[in-house]
Amino acid sequence: MPFRLMLVNHTPPTASNDVDAVAAALLRDIGLLPGGLEVPSTASRRRRGRPRKGKMDLKGAMDPPRPGEEVLSSVPYRMTIDCFMRHPDKGFTVEELEERLDASRPTVYRHLLKLRELDLLTIMEDDSGSGHRRLYCLRFGRPTKAWRFVDVNAECALENLREMVDLVWSERPRRGGDQRNAGLVLDRTRSHISFRLSLSELTPIDPNASPDDHLVKFLEAVGYITPWSKTGAEDAISESLAYRLFKECLLDRPDRSWTMRELMAVLDTSKPTLYRHLKKLESLDILERGLRGESPRSSKAFRIRYGDLSKAWNFTEEHALQSLRSYRQTVEHLEGLLEDGR
Repeated sequence: MPFRLMLVNHTPPTASNDVDAVAAALLRDIGLLPGGLEVPSTASRRRRGRPRKGKMDLKGAMDPPRPGEEVLSSVPYRMTIDCFMRHPDKGFTVEELEERLDASRPTVYRHLLKLRELDLLTIMEDDSGSGHRRLYCLRFGRPTKAWRFVDVNAECALENLREMVDLVWSERPRRGGDQRNAGLVLDRTRSHISFRLSLSELTPIDPNASPDDHLVKFLEAVGYITPWSKTGAEDAISESLAYRLFKECLLDRPDRSWTMRELMAVLDTSKPTLYRHLKKLESLDILERGLRGESPRSSKAFRIRYGDLSKAWNFTEEHALQSLRSYRQTVEHLEGLLEDGR
């Protein structure tokens, strides 16, 4: 089963004693809660208006919001928390999960697949009863021990991505410098675009493949290029806007910065479409933005960090490792809350 994990900026809710809130925050960030299932707050957690002078009400300020009933009653939440996390030493058959969750068999299999992609579950064969049974169990009967498999898989996936980044960067065409970087005033403020990286198990790199094939494989691995990136059913991925933006502009000319007008002219596209692809790259934290010139009417410009993809990837790796550390802290805190509640 190929490994998959979503990495985002995650704040460990270690100050909260609400099991449901902590669990929902974790499941939402690792991608187990499907799109559309938000975690709304049932009550305001902050006092409206200005706090009184000399008094600050910080109770619950860092707590995650209490999940709504649509989250608590959802199949992925109940399967992960109510079944496997609350009963870590117990194995479940598909039939038992159908009955407990009041869900159809395809739905149960679909969410079991997501947990197996995280490598949290193991399958045990049981022939002791009236017939052969296949049991799905949490690895080693503890959430923290099961999460070690997620950590190891994620670290291996990051190592593979580092190898691909170094290979792609070494295979790029070499060109002379460009003076259009002169006078670029970088924006050092924190980006409003949150970090987001999709990790997956990769096949070994084919040394006989072309540099373009290596680049496409890398962009697909980080989730920048998707099957919907093609402009037409018969078009090659190299003709897509996402590929041309990264390859022809940012990677082939890392020595220069690009304004929106220049990118729109070269790629023959609209500003909203261009921003959509730039935001994907900014969510990986491999781009830096700034102003070309110091006048108030200077144009906003973009380039790969430091003009070096290998150096820029250091930022992505650090974000990813921080996300893994935060996930681990949340799992440890969640396990403690579940043990206290038994």
